[in-house]
Amino acid sequence: MHPLIHAGPRMVKAPIVQIAGMLRGIGRYIDTDDWAWESSLVGQTPFYPPNVGGWEAARWLNTGTWLARFNLAAQMIDDKRAVKPHAAGKKVAVNPRALANQALAFWGDPTVSPATRHALIAYAKTAAVDAAKAPWEREQYPALALSALRALVVASPDYQTC
Repeated sequence: MHPLIHAGPRMVKAPIVQIAGMLRGIGRYIDTDDWAWESSLVGQTPFYPPNVGGWEAARWLNTGTWLARFNLAAQMIDDKRAVKPHAAGKKVAVNPRALANQALAFWGDPTVSPATRHALIAYAKTAAVDAAKAPWEREQYPALALSALRALVVASPDYQTC
């Protein structure tokens, strides 16, 4: 409750906190024991702490766990939640700003910096608009870009720190 708790530099979320936040953001719950396995890949095994802090901070921030961070997003966005380019009657917006906003909304609109928001919009423009030349590309690339944007949101430094 002390006001200084919010002062100072941002700190990296522990893996379990990251997973819980992602699940909460998409309205999903502990529906599989895969989360225990996934959390061990990113540096924290539930009920088996390596130290008093419960996780090895250096392990969460290294190249060996980078793929595990993206795998977390893939586990969260299972087949039910994946963007389907040919979903009946559902067309994905082609506007880069709208795509970035949809990707953020998927996770419950987490707070991101202006720089991160700009990077998401720039990626959406490059991947969904500029790269699409043929008619089939203009139809499918926005959906593919939206899926990638969802993963990029939770891989961003803004999402992984508090």
